[in-house]
Amino acid sequence: MTKSVIISLEEHSDVETTWELWRDKIADALKKYAHDTYTIEDIEGYIADGMMLVWPLDKSIALLEVVEYPQKKCLHIFMVVGEVEDILYHMQFADDNAQFIGCDMISANGRIGWAKELKKKGWQQEGWFTKKIEARELN
Repeated sequence: MTKSVIISLEEHSDVETTWELWRDKIADALKKYAHDTYTIEDIEGYIADGMMLVWPLDKSIALLEVVEYPQKKCLHIFMVVGEVEDILYHMQFADDNAQFIGCDMISANGRIGWAKELKKKGWQQEGWFTKKIEARELN
């Protein structure tokens, strides 16, 4: 699986200011929901490399990326942080732009509480199960 460039940060003059407003909240959300798979520095690296789009609204911010699987190209909503009412705007943005950038599907990480509203908009809830593997000596 490879990630494609969505947009270059140089095209957005206020990204750094916006990022600073949301950075700590995103870092907290990563700790709580991302299962230690990313640090805030990892995310900043993706943003700096143009591999993740920062899309802010007045009361929220979304992190989006394009993921190319062998058979599908997917616009993935990695994270939305902020007010619940803004979530639907982020989802609509993804829906409006996925085909334009050549994607076959859209995916999103999110809390269970989103399911009711998103189902009304045509989204399907599919599970992701995780299990932490305790460190042990391998023979």
